[in-house]
Amino acid sequence: EVLMDECMAQARNEHGREETKVAQLRELVNMAEGDILVMRERLASCQGLTKSAMYELTSRLEVLERMVHNSLADLVMIAGAAGLPDAKPAQSPNQRSKLDSTVGGLRSLGARE
Repeated sequence: EVLMDECMAQARNEHGREETKVAQLRELVNMAEGDILVMRERLASCQGLTKSAMYELTSRLEVLERMVHNSLADLVMIAGAAGLPDAKPAQSPNQRSKLDSTVGGLRSLGARE
């Protein structure tokens, strides 16, 4: 009978431990769900702020692009009025060969050192 009483006490004790573990796991799950909800809210907020910032950046870049385009058009007009060509004349092959030999000579000097 003493053995039966001890077995029953042990069984109750084990059952209590299992219930405690289950309760702790449930509490952890609830905490994790709460944290996940907070993270989702933060991500939604971040997404909204990023979207707004990107729209603003896009509009600023469009304004900048128009300003650069207008400035370049003004430069072309001013250069044309001053009689400057709007394109650089191509180098003659003779001038290119002089430049190539100069660069080649400089390279060979650098290799000797």
